Amino acid sequence: MLKNFFCVLNILFYLKKKPKVNAVCYGAKLLLPGVLRYEDGIEINEQIVITTTKGEAVALGIALMTTATMATCDHGMAAKIKRVVMERDTYPRKWGYGPVVCYFY
Repeated sequence: MLKNFFCVLNILFYLKKKPKVNAVCYGAKLLLPGVLRYEDGIEINEQIVITTTKGEAVALGIALMTTATMATCDHGMAAKIKRVVMERDTYPRKWGYGPVVCYFY
């Protein structure tokens, strides 16, 4: 099934760390700091495959930036997720363990 994705959609984003994969599976937005590397020739509104560094397909999405924009920018939304392919909790769930600020009024 993964080979079919690569034949139809050959544009790839690779996610940086395993907890980011699980966050995308739960519906988090794919921001540019979470992208490890990407292929050349990405255009806006082009269908892409978001994968892990192992080559596992995580989700399908629509690119919101071109390759040139991603190379010069360090923040922003890289893609809009359309369909999540990977099951939840395949990778460890690590968000919420950092410093948390709570305000009680």
